[in-house]
Amino acid sequence: METTDSRSSRRNRRFWAWSIVTCVLALGACLTAAAVGAGDGPRTRPSPARDRPVAGAPANPAAGQPAPPGVSTKQTKPVPAYWKSSLADVQQCLAQVRKGKVEVLAQSAGGRTIHLVSYGRARDSQSQATYNSACGADNPAWYANKPAGTPPTVLLLGPVHGHEFEGIAGLIDLIHLVETGADLRGRPWPRLLENFQKCRVLIVPCANPDGRARVPLDSFVGEEAATNAYYGVGTFADGRPQGWPQVKQRQPMVGDVGFLGAYFNDAGVNLMHDDWFGRMAPETDAILDLARREAVDYGVSLHSHGTYAQMLQTDYMDPGCQEKVIVLSERMSRRFAGMKQRLSAIRRAAVTERPPGQRTPASFNLCSALHHVCGATMMLYENSCGSKGYYQIDHADILDLQMAFFEELLAFAAENPVVWKR
Repeated sequence: METTDSRSSRRNRRFWAWSIVTCVLALGACLTAAAVGAGDGPRTRPSPARDRPVAGAPANPAAGQPAPPGVSTKQTKPVPAYWKSSLADVQQCLAQVRKGKVEVLAQSAGGRTIHLVSYGRARDSQSQATYNSACGADNPAWYANKPAGTPPTVLLLGPVHGHEFEGIAGLIDLIHLVETGADLRGRPWPRLLENFQKCRVLIVPCANPDGRARVPLDSFVGEEAATNAYYGVGTFADGRPQGWPQVKQRQPMVGDVGFLGAYFNDAGVNLMHDDWFGRMAPETDAILDLARREAVDYGVSLHSHGTYAQMLQTDYMDPGCQEKVIVLSERMSRRFAGMKQRLSAIRRAAVTERPPGQRTPASFNLCSALHHVCGATMMLYENSCGSKGYYQIDHADILDLQMAFFEELLAFAAENPVVWKR
């Protein structure tokens, strides 16, 4: 016959058995979580939009695939000693920076490092709102307080399309000038240096190292236009060229791909046309975060094409900022004419209405997004690349025009500081 004491003893044994099992399971879960998270550091839960997977392209999608006939697979024209446009050149330049500060801005989709070089003192913007919210409060100073006398902050964004490396060469030349007092050809550019010192300057030498690593050439001067197109926009799996602007019909560029053009990072994302409401690329995340925290006043995204150099306005930007870009473009046109060079007429952006005959809205691109996170006057500068069949230009002229552009941009920023007061 079972007594009350024996039943109580059995219940106690069951209780302690279950307690031990529960503790063991909990301890196992903790150890598993620790093993998975080891070395990751603190985590934050990403938003559902950023959590969605993006189909990745192989890091070297052209491995073993021969280039089409007529496309150069190595540099066929001599490159001057002062022309520095490779990822190795960027690393060598950064190692010599003493007056500026070098830091890691981000890791690319392919695991390559994107660097930021900053000059001048970072300001305390006393921010208590996003730019969007501050505009809703009818005063952007709640996002960034900029009293009179605040040095302007200028962002010089190196190429987001990896084959448009003229911008890399120009930014390396600029960094060398600031560090040594002369550019890589020994020229001093005193006016540029004078206005550089009046600004906080942020330089991203190469915003898409994945794309740059895919191109074996360091220059397109004197190369066939087909070579530029091949490395820029890539091919379908059967070898047909993707073509421009048709290459923008897929984002990300995955699937029917032979050679993945340098337009894209290793995940196939064209950084100029990310999904701004659920961003796809770590590179654009970092660029926008940089502009936001620095409250950038003026910025340029450096690109390249075959024809004359050109400035492009940014769509969906405040009309006051639009007008500044027009004024600066007119100054640049006069400056280029004095150098016996040509700046193509600016394409005036559509602010509220579509241009006549335009059936689709203008693209809300990286420059548009940068304006909307910080209120900056954003513009796009197209370098001439010097490919055959287009505008013939040499390496020295490309750098002269780009340095002249930097000089005028910094002078304009110093003359027209943004003042936002609370």
